[in-house]
Amino acid sequence: MSPETPERIYPSPEQNFSFQEISDETIPKEIMERLARVPNAKLFSCSHEDGGRTYIASNGKVAKFIDADSNGTRVGHAIIQTDETGLAGTIVGTTRSETPRLGLGTRRLVLMNQFSRKEFGVPLNSSIAVSPEARRRWEQLEAEGKAKSLIFNGMKRYQFVT
Repeated sequence: MSPETPERIYPSPEQNFSFQEISDETIPKEIMERLARVPNAKLFSCSHEDGGRTYIASNGKVAKFIDADSNGTRVGHAIIQTDETGLAGTIVGTTRSETPRLGLGTRRLVLMNQFSRKEFGVPLNSSIAVSPEARRRWEQLEAEGKAKSLIFNGMKRYQFVT
């Protein structure tokens, strides 16, 4: 690894994630305020080897994901929304600027795919408007055989195959 490339602190996302249904009393207040924006949602949590946790609010049509580090500080978030065809796609996903290129975004995508398959019964798709940063992640997943590119309404997007 070159001196200008920081070491990945998040483990490889090859694992199967375990989602536990939880109550709102177990979620840090600042994170719960954001999750509460998903109406009529069930709440889930997924613990990570690095001590962090992903909190999820899902109502069967929309799922919001918030990543927190081991101190409970929010370090990233993303949203999945299903459309009228049942397609589950990412709407937005961001990682705090203090934690770029360390694997958190990729781990979140893999986790979101596993949750999408469990909750919605379909693999995760990228949005149609894929940012350059997200495109690099999806291209990496495609090169690893975990995702494929496809044309949807004349636009390139990506879909998990695993």
